[in-house]
Amino acid sequence: KRHAAGGRSARENIADLLDEGSFSEIGAHVIAAQRSTAKESDLIDRSAADGVVVGTGMVGDVSVAVIAVDYSVMAGTQGYFHHHKVDRVLEIASRRGLPLILYPEGGGGRPNDTDPLNLSIAGLNITSFHRLAAHAENHPTIAVVHGFCFAGSAAFAAVADVIIGTHHAYIGMGGPAMIEGGGLGTFKPEEVGPPSVHAKNGVLDYIATDEASATSFAKQVLSVLSGSLEKSRPPAEFDLTSQMPINRKIVFDVR
Repeated sequence: KRHAAGGRSARENIADLLDEGSFSEIGAHVIAAQRSTAKESDLIDRSAADGVVVGTGMVGDVSVAVIAVDYSVMAGTQGYFHHHKVDRVLEIASRRGLPLILYPEGGGGRPNDTDPLNLSIAGLNITSFHRLAAHAENHPTIAVVHGFCFAGSAAFAAVADVIIGTHHAYIGMGGPAMIEGGGLGTFKPEEVGPPSVHAKNGVLDYIATDEASATSFAKQVLSVLSGSLEKSRPPAEFDLTSQMPINRKIVFDVR
C-alpha cells in the first residue's frame, strides 16, 4: 500500500538515509500498550515497534539520531511506548550531541493505549515534546515530511531547523477529526495543510519530488549544518547589492 501510494516504509527511509550496517535500533520489539484489551499475538501483527523506528547511525562521517514514524502501524499514532522510545533516543542524542533526522508522518496521539495506570487525562503527561524542543535548540534537526502529518507529528516537525516536504506532505496541528469535532466543518485529509499552502507561508523550506529525493536533500542539509561538507566549492562571486536593494524599505526575493 505504501508503494502504491508513492511512499516508502519507515525502515526503507532509514536504510536510504544511513550508511549500510550502521543503524543501532532502540526498542524494536515493543508493541502497543493494549494487552488489557487485545491479544498479544494480534498486537504483534498490528503494532510493530509501536509505530516508530528510532536509533542512531552514520551518514558519511557524521553520527546522527533518527526518528521515523511508521504510518503503516495504526496510522502512525503516538502510543505509550512510542513516546518512551522517542524519549530514549533523544536522551542519547542530547548526551552525545548528535544531529537529529525526523520522519514525522502520523495522526497524532493514540487514545486507546489503556494498559498504563499512570496516564493522566488525555495522556498529556509526556516529556517527548519538550525533550525534542530542548534538543533542537542546541543540535541540528531536520524533518522530512511525506503523507499526513497531523497533531503530535506536526508538533515534532515544527521544531526542526529545516522542514523538507514532498508533493504529498500535509501538515496540520489539527487533523480532519479534530477540525470536525470543533465544529469547523468536514474536510478531507488532503485539504488540511497541503504543500501548496506551506510552501508559500514558509513552513516548508524545500519541496522534493518524493521521499528518496527528500532524503537525499536532507543529507545535503546535514552536511552543511554539521560542518562536514567536504570538497565544496564556493559559489561564483556576485555583487550583493545587485541582489538586495540599498533602500531597506523595499521588498526583495529573500531566496
